[in-house]
Amino acid sequence: MADQAAALRQLLRDEDPATVALIKQELITAGSTSRSVLRELLSDADLSVASHVRDVLAEIDSNDARIRFEQLCPRVRSLTELEEATWLLAQIFLPGLETPPYTQILDDWGKALKEQLASATNANGRVQSLVQFFTRELKLRGNTRNYYDLRNLLLPCVIDSRLGIPTTLSLIYIFVGQRAGETIDGINLPGHFLVRFEDRLLDPFLPGRELAKRDYLEVLAQPEEKLGMDGRAASPRTILLQLLNNLWHTLEDEEDSQQRGLVFGWLQSMRL
Repeated sequence: MADQAAALRQLLRDEDPATVALIKQELITAGSTSRSVLRELLSDADLSVASHVRDVLAEIDSNDARIRFEQLCPRVRSLTELEEATWLLAQIFLPGLETPPYTQILDDWGKALKEQLASATNANGRVQSLVQFFTRELKLRGNTRNYYDLRNLLLPCVIDSRLGIPTTLSLIYIFVGQRAGETIDGINLPGHFLVRFEDRLLDPFLPGRELAKRDYLEVLAQPEEKLGMDGRAASPRTILLQLLNNLWHTLEDEEDSQQRGLVFGWLQSMRL
């Protein structure tokens, strides 16, 4: 192993950028089989070598995440699988991302929400406590200035910025609620996504806004059963499909056709 690391170090020090790029691509293609020797070079004294190694490891991890996502995507059935899918999606689009710090943040938020709800004495108080927690303490809100920013669709970015679109903001409500031992349902309306808690409809995109059934029944003039207000929450599979549809529309104006091709394939696999 030491000999391999020494040989690889020498190759990555080559003065020809094309040679270095070729070596890096071969290591990425080799995938996980090259991970152990690469990790030996992460702390190399030559900073350029260490930088090349980090690039390669990030791409390997991203490719592994894509493979796992494509296996999971068509069979998502539970909230646990849905959350795993969102982390994998983030690793695909953000090579090198470490997700454990973000799952820890959601764990911490879940504990804090549980404590806050414990002091409420009735359903109305619980709703108000939940709204205050997400909107005033966490300051989660819709990104109205840059709605079609890819970062709005990647959960770690939403956690960092506290900005997102209706689907990703709702996912944070749902995942944090689950950690607090509470049921928060996703409600997929035509053109919008809401959450339901204690039979109240809440709009995570417009912080603190609570909606009565008549608000959407009147505006959209749709039968109640079509608005998800008949007691049926959006399934984890439906939520993931909505997230991928959002991703597809966001990437429409991007030049990277490979990314659009990936998303198209994922959508097709879920619709079969």
